[in-house]
Amino acid sequence: MAVYEITAAGRAVTSEWLAEMIAVPKPEFPEFPAALSHIMMMTPREALPLLERRETSLAAIRQGLEAGMAGAKDLPRVLLLESEYLLATATAQLNWVRSVIEDLRTERLSWSEEELLVLADESVVQSGAVERSA
Repeated sequence: MAVYEITAAGRAVTSEWLAEMIAVPKPEFPEFPAALSHIMMMTPREALPLLERRETSLAAIRQGLEAGMAGAKDLPRVLLLESEYLLATATAQLNWVRSVIEDLRTERLSWSEEELLVLADESVVQSGAVERSA
């Protein structure tokens, strides 16, 4: 029977890698922010039910994390840090999505293709890419 054991060199590399990941925030590239950068390709009416579906999913994720944390309350906190982080980020996302949903419902957040085209035209003119005719 083979027994595997981490070497001193492996432990050193793992410690460096872990220290770097804990100490230094790095850009992560989740899909949701990328999708948000293109949400104007939909109408607000199309985006609203999709965000409502996301709200439902996030609420279920949060509920599951809360249940898991409640069931693990006797464990040392160090064993729960990952779950605490996931719960905090799920809660933040849920709160933000709910605020966007409310803004869409009340039309505090709205856009149209026509408005976006005007903004694009103004942006091109302001950048000097198109000369104004006299």
